[in-house]
Amino acid sequence: MRARWLVVAALWVALGCDGPRGGEADAGRDATLVGDSTGKDGTVGAPDGEDVSPPPDPCATVPPVPPFALPHFGIRVDSSELERLNTHTKETDAVELSVAVVAQGRCYRDVTLELHGGTSRTFPKKSYRLTFPEDDPLRTDLFAPLPEEHRRVVLQASWIDPTFMRNALTMQAARASGGLAPRVAFATVSFNGVPYGLFTAIERIDRVWLERQDLDEDGNLYKASSHAANWGANADPMAGFEWKEGQGDDPSDLADLRQRLSKTPATAKDFEAKIAPVLDLADFMVWQRVHTLAMNADTYTKNYYLYHDIEAAPGSKDARFQVISWDADATWGQNWDGKPLAPTSQSWHGSDAFSPRLFSIERYREQYVEDYEEALEHPLSAKALAAWLDDWTPQIAEAAQWDLDLWQPTLSFKTELARLKTAVTTRVDTMRTRVETLPSAE
Repeated sequence: MRARWLVVAALWVALGCDGPRGGEADAGRDATLVGDSTGKDGTVGAPDGEDVSPPPDPCATVPPVPPFALPHFGIRVDSSELERLNTHTKETDAVELSVAVVAQGRCYRDVTLELHGGTSRTFPKKSYRLTFPEDDPLRTDLFAPLPEEHRRVVLQASWIDPTFMRNALTMQAARASGGLAPRVAFATVSFNGVPYGLFTAIERIDRVWLERQDLDEDGNLYKASSHAANWGANADPMAGFEWKEGQGDDPSDLADLRQRLSKTPATAKDFEAKIAPVLDLADFMVWQRVHTLAMNADTYTKNYYLYHDIEAAPGSKDARFQVISWDADATWGQNWDGKPLAPTSQSWHGSDAFSPRLFSIERYREQYVEDYEEALEHPLSAKALAAWLDDWTPQIAEAAQWDLDLWQPTLSFKTELARLKTAVTTRVDTMRTRVETLPSAE
């Protein structure tokens, strides 16, 4: 079995499947990439002339599984349809395919396959979303010791993160700090038996996820999908946001929040009276703390969720908006385009419109700094962060290098992991020094 997969990998390399480093533009190479429009025969990751279409009954045979101790998603799809999906890379191109998925011993029919992400749609290795039928959800132990039901799973290619662990590390840090964030796991993927690589599997934020967090699944869930979701007032309260769950036709709660965040005088008394009852400020500070430490510059004005329990008693803790972290692979010394960033940047709050107003108030700034310093001792210490990396590394190291050999063979998982660990240690030291100066300096 192992020899078969190594032969397939060698064929990919021979066909030029090396991909540009870190998401940089392809400089004129004829790279025949799995599912990419540059493929010579329109098939998915196969040599010329090899038919990789699924059998008439996609659940009739069990596809081969890569020789790694990781969950596997074997996706069965018409190769010409997959080619059509992979070439429609604009977010406005709403291409959905009905596929079969073999996962953890079961074959699921009528699963919806879509591209996932924004800029990542243009990368050679694509990211995908799977939506399982409501009456036949995925049963998996991806995210917990015992199997759970999931209707939606994101398969993120991790193209810009050769360690595959930056997203998982940031979300783990958010949850350990008391924030809301999806769980992240690791899985291999194949299309019609042809390997596609290692992916990070991420819980989709939906009704099932809300219920699992003991949140009212009928509450309003907004996704910040563009930079207009900058925490400032807007004539259109939905500017930058998408409805995900809830009423769907009355964003008056979001309009009220945005107005208060922008128009309330920046005093402790006014913020306590006007903002604290509608936004969980402690939760907001956790979100800011984790993502400034992680260097996630792409989250403060998009790539997050807001949740609001509209049935909760006004002024109660449950009635306050909460932030849910999302999309954090461009972190810990890595930019959104895959290029390295120096982990010594000293940004201590986000680029959103609200955090400068909040932290201009001495009371909130001092609380934020005190909690930041405490968090850097635990749970956001270099030791705690490194321990999570050390737990995941033996699980994925072999599969990660296998993926890099398929897609970016100039990269070394071992080298990239060392760079990530250095970035984590340097970042913790940098922010410890930075926050020590804040009460008196700003």
